[in-house]
Amino acid sequence: MESVVILDGNNTYCKLSTQNSQSIEIIIFHPYANKNGALNMTVTLGIEGTAWAASAAIFDSNSNTVHIETIPYLPDSGGLHPKEAAEHMRKALPQVIETIFTKLETPPDAVAFSRGPGLGPCLRICATAARALSGTFNVPLIGVNHMLAHLEVGRHFSEFSTPVCLNASGANAHLLSYYDGYYRVLGETMDTGVH
Repeated sequence: MESVVILDGNNTYCKLSTQNSQSIEIIIFHPYANKNGALNMTVTLGIEGTAWAASAAIFDSNSNTVHIETIPYLPDSGGLHPKEAAEHMRKALPQVIETIFTKLETPPDAVAFSRGPGLGPCLRICATAARALSGTFNVPLIGVNHMLAHLEVGRHFSEFSTPVCLNASGANAHLLSYYDGYYRVLGETMDTGVH
């Protein structure tokens, strides 16, 4: 069985396919796309809060520039505890958002946030902040797959056309290849990270 994720050049829709004897394809059109399928967004405010880092970023697609502010959570000992990580997120996220606003020259055209995977308590705080900002600016709210975002940022800024990617974290790992608009899952584990 092969899993494939397909992204078009404008990220206006996503196709998910499982290929075996039958092919199942789901197309999700972005609710803010125009009739041609393009998104009219140039400045996106991003909020990331999946586990250990409270981050905010501005991406300007016209100039291809990004500004990122991050405050990491560093536990005294051991690994991450969801409750402590969430408390860090609650305190640090407003600070990084306030700092990133000093770099925001115009109101954002959209607010994107890490929808998951990640620690549930941290994700809820991140989503709440993103919803509040989206409502404040009256702009679209876009949930982003945390792991896919890592791949897309790397592919975008490296300008590699057909990369093989190792997406590794402390909890899981994915080996993927990208070719002709498709991410193919070559191997994955959902219970062991690559260190």
